[in-house]
Amino acid sequence: MSFTMQMIPMNLCLCFSLVSVSLSAEPRRLTQDGRQKSSPVFRESGKELVFVEFSDAKLFQLRRLVLADRKNELLHPDATFAEFEPTWSADGERSACLKLRGVLSISIILRDSKGTLLGEIMPGAGFNGFRSPALAPRSFPSGVFLRRTRHSADFLLAIKR
Repeated sequence: MSFTMQMIPMNLCLCFSLVSVSLSAEPRRLTQDGRQKSSPVFRESGKELVFVEFSDAKLFQLRRLVLADRKNELLHPDATFAEFEPTWSADGERSACLKLRGVLSISIILRDSKGTLLGEIMPGAGFNGFRSPALAPRSFPSGVFLRRTRHSADFLLAIKR
């Protein structure tokens, strides 16, 4: 699969609405292992929670927690590299996560709904990488990714199939 990149200007206006939520129940612990976790994302209509677990000082792994039975397993058991910042398209047909390639070199791994690797979007040379991937549904021709250059300037990229 080949991809082309198109820059999007950063003068977009983003508006957020803060909503106050009242919780009547006490929080419930979902994991018991004591390891640090981050980037939780619901999927499968809220039936599963995918998150990053810091397995050791060099490895971040994506884990899948099935909420009904609390089954907790590696999302990609064969991955030998650090994975973080998982995301799915709204239709659930594609997923992406970031891959740590080396010191401050971060690529994007793309997979289909079955977890099959579709491709890897490589960062530029030097201290370069992507952050915060966001995937559009399959009906939309591109996903949008935030990338940080080595000069600390951010810009959005549209990745077209």
